[in-house]
Amino acid sequence: MKKNTIFKILSYILLSISITTLILSILCIGLKNSVYYNEEKYFSSDIFVGDYINTLSNIANVLIHDKENYTCKQDGETKIYYLYNYYNKGVKINNTDINEMYFLIIYKNQAITNVSEDTIASIKQYINENKETKKVSIIDGKIATESEAMKQYGSKYLDSFSFLYYTTDTQRTDKQLSDGRYIEYVYPKVQDFEIYSSYKEKLGINSERQIINKFVGKTVQFEKIAYVIFPISIAVTIGRKDEKGKIELNDFDKIPLEIIIFFSVIISGVPFIPLMSEEIDYNMVVSTGITIYLTIYILTVIVLNTIIKRIKSKTLYETTIIGKIIKLIIKLGKKAVNRCKNIWNTLIY
Repeated sequence: MKKNTIFKILSYILLSISITTLILSILCIGLKNSVYYNEEKYFSSDIFVGDYINTLSNIANVLIHDKENYTCKQDGETKIYYLYNYYNKGVKINNTDINEMYFLIIYKNQAITNVSEDTIASIKQYINENKETKKVSIIDGKIATESEAMKQYGSKYLDSFSFLYYTTDTQRTDKQLSDGRYIEYVYPKVQDFEIYSSYKEKLGINSERQIINKFVGKTVQFEKIAYVIFPISIAVTIGRKDEKGKIELNDFDKIPLEIIIFFSVIISGVPFIPLMSEEIDYNMVVSTGITIYLTIYILTVIVLNTIIKRIKSKTLYETTIIGKIIKLIIKLGKKAVNRCKNIWNTLIY
């Protein structure tokens, strides 16, 4: 009795450790292969291209609607607006800082940039001379770039450059204001902008992806451990019988195993839903991680427990849908063979 109790406690401890290791291993594998957290995959993906061009579009929107909030310098007939909060800090794209992304967007006689130079010519030179960055230019609605991903996916995101504003500097008579002036509604498209930009294929140090990469680096060792400790814990748990040497099955143990596994997978996936939210903080990740662990642990114990009981009682084959189908096929096959034998014997007789 005492030995069995100790053995059960040991088996559940090993099972707990193995499930923890398995979860960390799965997270590690998933994160390493995720477009969102793998630096190399991200910069060659459709997702990055969409993020990048949409960011340029948002900056162009600032130039049209919100430029008065930024420092302005005059270069001939062109006014240059400076977004100093972007300068030397990378540009935030979908909660990720991309290192050394610089831009110059020109619309009519206005321009916006995060390069600290006084003229349009010097800003262009600054962007183009950096050999460590990849260049992306959009002129007359066409993309010129060194990025293969931008060449492949870029054109489908250019529609994001679609704005609406009105001006009173017009001779048209679309609508008259109370002071006697007339306004004209303007719909600029990507063809109306002249865009120069460059970026490094490197994510910011403080970005969410960098934190994930550090996590992956620390947990990558769990991948190899999982392959060893999980089978051992299962083998230890399965390797013992109860005192009477007989396993009593309840109604739950008679439910087809495939149905139990199916619903266990569905239920274990529910705690992952909060991680799909765009706003994720540290506390949420921790609480979600604990919930995921407890859910998977409980479900694994339940599933393994019924599997073990079925194996020990030699009913695993009979309590699965596949087993029942195979058993039915064999049964029908035997009947068919016997029927053929009877017909053959009758013919011979």
